[in-house]
Amino acid sequence: SLICSPKVALLNIGEESTKGGDVVLQTYQLLSESKLNFIGNVEGRDILLGKADVIVCDGFVGNIVLKFAESVLGVLKRRLRNYAFKNIFRKLTFGLLARSLRKALKEFDYQEYGGVPFLGVNGVAIIGHGSSTAIAIKNMIYRAEETVQKKINQKIKEALKFYKTKTEV
Repeated sequence: SLICSPKVALLNIGEESTKGGDVVLQTYQLLSESKLNFIGNVEGRDILLGKADVIVCDGFVGNIVLKFAESVLGVLKRRLRNYAFKNIFRKLTFGLLARSLRKALKEFDYQEYGGVPFLGVNGVAIIGHGSSTAIAIKNMIYRAEETVQKKINQKIKEALKFYKTKTEV
């Protein structure tokens, strides 16, 4: 679903505007002066809580966070399975809850998203992992189709033209 004014945050080592290195401090300043719905800094613990719709960080940090987040589901599944198979009562309880747990945790499965649009190209490119499964690749194709149908590139171009016009005045 489209969010008209997404909450934008900057990933940092603290919520205070004075924390971080030069690049982060300069980024904070630029975001504060922009017309974006900038809500300030967020910390790593805030990412999965949904405090922001968009979290800005550099590519190095972003890649680490992304891969860490993708590992959460697998680790959680293994821990639940190991816990469940310690005795028959736990195994039965887990069996009753398994379907509901699968549905509840589905949004944490990177394969469900497949990939994300690679912005800045004049066309549609979806980027995913080199280790993507067939399910993830199928969903990348659906994501590309969705990007075209929702005219994402056109909307970005229009927004940038609008923003450029507003800042030139």
